[in-house]
Amino acid sequence: MDKRVARTRIGTVMILAGVLVILAAGGLYLHIRMEERQAGESAAEVTDLLLNMAQDAPRPEPGSPEGTEGAEERITPEGEVTAVIDGETYLGVLSFTGYGLELPVLAQWDFEALRQAPAVYAGSVAGNDLVIAAHNYRSHFSVLNRMVVGNEVVLTDPAGHAIRYVVRKIEVLQPTAIEEMTAGEWDLTLFTCTYGGKTRQTLRCERMT
Repeated sequence: MDKRVARTRIGTVMILAGVLVILAAGGLYLHIRMEERQAGESAAEVTDLLLNMAQDAPRPEPGSPEGTEGAEERITPEGEVTAVIDGETYLGVLSFTGYGLELPVLAQWDFEALRQAPAVYAGSVAGNDLVIAAHNYRSHFSVLNRMVVGNEVVLTDPAGHAIRYVVRKIEVLQPTAIEEMTAGEWDLTLFTCTYGGKTRQTLRCERMT
């Protein structure tokens, strides 16, 4: 085979391989963006239900997206008020002051459920050792990468009890630092993957109310 022809064929194969890689990357990007959008829409719907419960607002007609139909309050053994919506138990709504973001918080850790909302990874409100985790979606905990010491977050339960926390420390932990993450030295810990997913952006918060 002529060397020039061989080089041409090799070049063509390499170009095709490059195109396939680009298409695969584009497909993955679109999939992630779609997953983020769905997560944001789901979280917004649940947040509205939880806030309506907390504010004891007039209930719209059944079937309205702002209604509380299908939402049920429950009390945990620790005395915390939770809400069951579509079979999932929620601790309340986490608000990030100054960032225009409100998110529902699942009361129990479930990796698959993280596609819907942040979840309690360990601890409890009553024990002042609550740890909440979420995916680094733009609509979920991506905000942690922009927050600074002194920022406030507020956790409001379905009964309307609001607890204010202030960020006192920001650190980056390894995925294997589970004991350090859940040591219980802070009233509230929030964490998510950093960009690239190799480490965990971690916010340590002090309870103020």
